[in-house]
Amino acid sequence: HRAAAEHRAQAVGQQLVAQGHRIPIDLENSLVARAARIRQSVAYQDVSNAPHFLPNPLLPSTASEMAVCLMARTQLLGVLDVQSDEVGRFGPEMQTVMETLGRQIAIALSNARLFGEVERTSRREQTLSMISQQMQAALNLDEVLQTATRELGRVLRVPHTAIALRVPAG
Repeated sequence: HRAAAEHRAQAVGQQLVAQGHRIPIDLENSLVARAARIRQSVAYQDVSNAPHFLPNPLLPSTASEMAVCLMARTQLLGVLDVQSDEVGRFGPEMQTVMETLGRQIAIALSNARLFGEVERTSRREQTLSMISQQMQAALNLDEVLQTATRELGRVLRVPHTAIALRVPAG
């Protein structure tokens, strides 16, 4: 029974991702949006009495819900939304566990973003260094311009690149 429920939940999660499901931060009747606005975790032990509960037709048996902000430094990266078919599922101990998990997810997301930025910067620096070396090896202005044109086209991934020089008269 539990394995089947987990499989259904995973399928629903995949469907929501495939649909590009988003909840606007200014939506009043959403626990997720409320958590994002106040930048704090919010839990409802019984959603039947919750003023900010937004029912999802794909999750009709939701009885309790918790929204955990994913914060890195002062930046909100997202909200982890956890729903249960049990009333009272998100007591103090579970809230502590979910908030710890949320912090770890936020750190991992932040680190991945930073790594991506460092990697892009490194590739850009390597490309600039290679182009600079090729231009320094050129024997005359024509070779410098040909190298610059060719490498700019390659880096920018465009089929045609041109450099126009305007030499002042006189």
